[in-house]
Amino acid sequence: MWSEARRVLCFIRRPGCVRSDDDREWGFRTRALHAGARPDPTTGARAVPIFQTSSYVFKDTADAADLFALQKYGMIYSRLGNPTVSAFEERMASLDGALGAVAASSGHAAEFLAIATLAEAGDHIVSSSHLYGAPSRCSPTRSDASANPSRASNFVATYLLSTAKAYTLYLVNPRETEILGQPVYPSLQDLPEVPDMVDVFRRSEDLPPIAQEAVKLGSKTFWAQLGLWSAEAAQIASAAGLDVVMDRCTKIEHARFAGGLHLAGFNTGVITARR
Repeated sequence: MWSEARRVLCFIRRPGCVRSDDDREWGFRTRALHAGARPDPTTGARAVPIFQTSSYVFKDTADAADLFALQKYGMIYSRLGNPTVSAFEERMASLDGALGAVAASSGHAAEFLAIATLAEAGDHIVSSSHLYGAPSRCSPTRSDASANPSRASNFVATYLLSTAKAYTLYLVNPRETEILGQPVYPSLQDLPEVPDMVDVFRRSEDLPPIAQEAVKLGSKTFWAQLGLWSAEAAQIASAAGLDVVMDRCTKIEHARFAGGLHLAGFNTGVITARR
């Protein structure tokens, strides 16, 4: 598990790794009609149907295990996800220029999701009386225990290890020796080779010194995970010629490249007529 100490994911891209072509910029009206939709592979139907199902068929027990462990994208149970809802979520995200969207069954539910995501135990919430339903009582909580396998650094590493066909993944944490069956290195300098990319799971204020380490090491890309941003770190890395990516999740972007992310309602930016 990850501790509060430094958490960095490092990647070594293998030769011959295929890159995706630039996505076409579709207009608003085209995205309003087709974003999030894929033509039916059997009939070729263009419109998104209403899937009136509560359950889904798995290929085998291994497929079911991967889906329930969130190691692959797909439908498990309509209470959690539905192809019709996922298409709606991706379409809304596309029209708003957002990374993704989550559909809720009520305005109150949408408000709670927003508050529970942003607030922590002990935070104060100041709300307007014009909010839908005028909610006045809400007690959001969130656990930040670093040993929890649901921590972003942990499940992102789990996903990337399961799909590591075009890269080698190294884990860095000075307080651990093994995570997910992989050896863990105490620092970037202790890695057996120079990583092409350094992916950071730390607070935004911790990014500048790690960017300096990445520059000193000779990495090509400095990546800060979703929710992290530091102009100082970006300046340090870019001035040394590194590519800089911030406020993006490697798991999400990898799944976007793999073509299955639309099942989770994310804005993939892909509109296709292929079945």
